[in-house]
Amino acid sequence: MTQPGANSALALKRGRRIGAPRCAGRSRGILSEGRSPRAGAGARCANLRPGGDLPQGSCELNETLLRIEPLSTPVARPGATLCVLVLLLAAFHVDTHAQGAATGVQGIVTDTSGTPLENVEVAIGQRRARTDARGSFRLDSIPAGPYLISLRLVGYRPVRAQLTVLATGVTRVSFELAPAVPQLPTVVVEASRTGIYGAVHDPAYTPIGDAHVEVVGRGGGTVATDSAGRFAFPTAERGLYLVRVTHAGYRERVLTVELERGKGQEFLIRLTPGKTVESRMTRVAMQELERRLVWGFRRDFLAAQDLQRYRRLGLCDIPQVKAELGRSSDALTTLILNGVTIYKSFPVTALCLWSADEVELVEVGRDFCRDVTNSLAYLLGGGGCGGRISRGARRSGGGYIVIWERR
Repeated sequence: MTQPGANSALALKRGRRIGAPRCAGRSRGILSEGRSPRAGAGARCANLRPGGDLPQGSCELNETLLRIEPLSTPVARPGATLCVLVLLLAAFHVDTHAQGAATGVQGIVTDTSGTPLENVEVAIGQRRARTDARGSFRLDSIPAGPYLISLRLVGYRPVRAQLTVLATGVTRVSFELAPAVPQLPTVVVEASRTGIYGAVHDPAYTPIGDAHVEVVGRGGGTVATDSAGRFAFPTAERGLYLVRVTHAGYRERVLTVELERGKGQEFLIRLTPGKTVESRMTRVAMQELERRLVWGFRRDFLAAQDLQRYRRLGLCDIPQVKAELGRSSDALTTLILNGVTIYKSFPVTALCLWSADEVELVEVGRDFCRDVTNSLAYLLGGGGCGGRISRGARRSGGGYIVIWERR
């Protein structure tokens, strides 16, 4: 007949094969050396004299000390069976917890005064959450790595930021949303002369002199407005252009213009108070965009007038974007944001973080080496399409997309 003590020891050995805590015996005692964030769950036994280096009468499971009844005699004891079952359940918890461990993101969203904002939509890739009354949110089971996080709330300017999820634990973040300033409409009229002309005013229609106006495209350039806020680019001809207007103390304005042959357009552009950060990288990005607008193919661009019909539709659902970058849920691409920030292996589905009416210009294609200027190849690969690095990047596939946000 098998002794009860032997049955208990055998049960622990079987439990070890399914991930139970490792135990070692001495003088018929059992010592567990397992690990679990929440091991034991109140298991209690008594008077163990274990082997090993741990304190006498204890069995350590991470931070919890379990006392296990000794197997000193072949007499059956009701508590011994209970202890064995408790250890097996604790071991099962150890194993399942280790397999299901995942990282997450937790944060708080407030307005500029520090007041928590409720019902803010928070998105990381395809994962979504909304803030509660305390302005807090949590997204679990997000693998470690870099991401783009997006926050939106009606009446506030959307925020998109880079985020690195830690490999262990919860990544804690905080964001501040500023009230949205209505973008003042630009008055556009057909000019009686060819080229691009216009004036820059403040919200009260007061002319802004010395504003910086940059027209990116064939025959464009850079000028400063005169005392009446006027500017002129008479050499601009047929084609697609990006117009960028900046002035200290005001938010920049970016808009696209498409001229037909032999025609011109005039604009009344109103700037809203705010802040614009100018950088050398932005200036270089504009120069590279000009080359692509002049020498590239029109089919590789989606201007504001092309996107207008899609309104609130996400970029990932626009037919041309899906056709170029793929329709599968796991498709990846390379994203270049405002010509400066690069996101490699970016999920195509995450392009729906932008709606069509939030974007002024999109460049999209299956192969950045199709760009005749080679500017995208140098930006993404570092050595042009003939270089070793770019060939490797080209083999990775996934296409590219350049998003110029409406500002």
